[in-house]
Amino acid sequence: MERDAVMVRLRSILEQHFGKSAASLRPEATLAGALMLDSLDLMDLASLLGRSLDVTPTVDDFRRARSIEGLVALLVERRRQAA
Repeated sequence: MERDAVMVRLRSILEQHFGKSAASLRPEATLAGALMLDSLDLMDLASLLGRSLDVTPTVDDFRRARSIEGLVALLVERRRQAA
């Protein structure tokens, strides 16, 4: 799956399930800072991403990724490894 497609799915999840505005979903937006996602939100996000992309990020993945852009890169890499 291409990077752009993963970005579209992630943004859609953040808008629909977490009420984030499209304007706030810049690639450099941090998950905990700018988007104010707490640990429970990240657990929900992991579950939703798992169902949508067949890749479920871990807590450590979110820590490493830190931003939307970082998370997209991580998800694309995980999908490549799984294929």
